[in-house]
Amino acid sequence: MEGDDWKWLSLVVGVALVVRVAWVLATVPMPDWDAAEYDGLAWRLASGEGYVAPDGTPTAFRPVGYPAFLAAIYLVFGHSWTAGYIANAILSTVTVILTYRLAREFLCGRLSLVAAGIMSVFPSHVSYTAFMGTESLHAVFVMATLIGTIRLARRPNWRNAVLLGLIIGLSVYVRSILLLFPIVIMLLIWIQGGGKYRTLIGLTCVLTLAMLLAMLPWTVRNHVVMGEPVLTSTNGSLIFYIGNGPGATGIHRSVPADTFSDSSEITMYREAYRLALEYMAEHPVEWIKILPRKFFHLWASDWSGVAYTTLARGYPADLVTFPMLVTQVFWVVVALVAAAAAFTRPVRDYWLSFPTVVMPLTLLYWTAFHMVFQGEGRYHMQIIPLIVIVAVHVLGRSRDWRSWMIPSVGRKIDRQTPTSRI
Repeated sequence: MEGDDWKWLSLVVGVALVVRVAWVLATVPMPDWDAAEYDGLAWRLASGEGYVAPDGTPTAFRPVGYPAFLAAIYLVFGHSWTAGYIANAILSTVTVILTYRLAREFLCGRLSLVAAGIMSVFPSHVSYTAFMGTESLHAVFVMATLIGTIRLARRPNWRNAVLLGLIIGLSVYVRSILLLFPIVIMLLIWIQGGGKYRTLIGLTCVLTLAMLLAMLPWTVRNHVVMGEPVLTSTNGSLIFYIGNGPGATGIHRSVPADTFSDSSEITMYREAYRLALEYMAEHPVEWIKILPRKFFHLWASDWSGVAYTTLARGYPADLVTFPMLVTQVFWVVVALVAAAAAFTRPVRDYWLSFPTVVMPLTLLYWTAFHMVFQGEGRYHMQIIPLIVIVAVHVLGRSRDWRSWMIPSVGRKIDRQTPTSRI
């Protein structure tokens, strides 16, 4: 860190934790919607019943990662929703720290502090701490993956590849979004390494093997107890059908009860992908028309965390409207500034050069993944720190801000070097 930046980072982290804990204590909502399922799965797991549905049958409908994390909290504190929410607050605060760490790959220390400071009070990240869902835990894995990706590209060795593969493998236990992220990592290593194909292929194989080994225990469990080697969760096929089958709107919708041949989880898992692919093949024009809707629903709104954590506690809708509006305005401003920041530096010489190329590649991957499935505002929550880092680049192009942001007197900025920190 530069100078006394560690003191400012400590202050930012302290503010982040206080704000999140205060939100938790002000709401403490009863788990509802998806949160109720995660809470039930975690409590049954902590009680020794195993990873089972309410009727006692083994399930893999929800990814096991967050329920397992929550079960560990329940083992220590009992069936305490508050303890679970406080754990989410701590996870979200860790994301603020990792935001600073990732920003240091592209920005000077003071600008990195600005990015971490924005994340410390980012409304949707604060609100999701009081929601029993995967968002806060998965955001930590996403940030760790991006940091590990840059580390591997800079120091391409098998140790870094194994570590990154394990991080991605563990993240898939929480949400499957990063399952195909090795494709982005391959591109980044190729850009940084100048086309050394043997290194590229070798590291990709090592990373993928480590990722699959991390996922293997859960896959084996599913094959043994459910008769199907499910990699992550069975609801992935249902989400695919919801986003691409008959009646798809680009966002979540109800599926008729008679859609599948029977009501079993495995039957749904086996048939949903097939039915969706058949519909896409038979109605390509209708499917293509849905894609812009998915994009819109993915990136347009950011208020779902506030809605989940206030309406579930019984707050009247008119009282919730203002914090939802504040959250949405905050998101729109940051998103627009990030879009403007993309034009403050040359695309080819900066955004498409290492290490900054990881930002457009990740955003492109994130969008493409959800265009395949479905779009919802909460699905971009984990990638918000990266968007904030992009937005902060606007400050780095201002001379007045630059003199404050870079404390070293007389420090020269090489404007011709795309990887120099601004």
